[in-house]
Amino acid sequence: FGLLVTVACGFAHSVLASYSAFSPLPQSVGLPVNSPDNESAASLAPNGLSLYFSSNRAGSIGSIDIWVSQRATLSAAWGTPQNVTAVNSANNENFPSISPDGKTLFFSCSCPDAFGATDIYMSTRTNPTDDLGWSAPVNLGPVINTADGEVGASYFENPTNGTGILYFTSNRSGGLGDEDFYQSTRNANGTFNAPTNVAALNSPFLDRGLNVS
Repeated sequence: FGLLVTVACGFAHSVLASYSAFSPLPQSVGLPVNSPDNESAASLAPNGLSLYFSSNRAGSIGSIDIWVSQRATLSAAWGTPQNVTAVNSANNENFPSISPDGKTLFFSCSCPDAFGATDIYMSTRTNPTDDLGWSAPVNLGPVINTADGEVGASYFENPTNGTGILYFTSNRSGGLGDEDFYQSTRNANGTFNAPTNVAALNSPFLDRGLNVS
């Protein structure tokens, strides 16, 4: 399948009136972003000029890798995707998401040092326009990750006070359904606090694909 702009959750939520209506039918991003293989979990960089996604296309290091396609302007066509080799491995890297300042990449990986089946990892860069200049990924540790699965991280910064909040999905015990949304606030030193269940957004079903901006 190819890339579409999608949201996945167990049930429909009301749409805020401040948002404009979407087109009646989704449109494929087309070639060269899409391929005969699978592309998923698209995430647009804050500048709108880089599109990160996961794929098992030819040239992947593992079964699923993170790739990036670039364009010169907001109206230009997307270029040939490049493998983000700095963060990929022989394992599965999926669900990429970039912080509002463009300097931190969050993603999920079934890496050997994971606490569970899939953990959330983080990579940083000093130049927010260098899509291949990411540092070696680090596991966010046992405060965020558990023996269960954590995926789909999305990082938000409160515009009024600058507080960072990491949203993600987990099937850990204590949730309302199959997978639930969780949130963790970030401290000034970069550490994260114990996550809490975002009960208002969860259902008895699988809730995944939250993106806060």
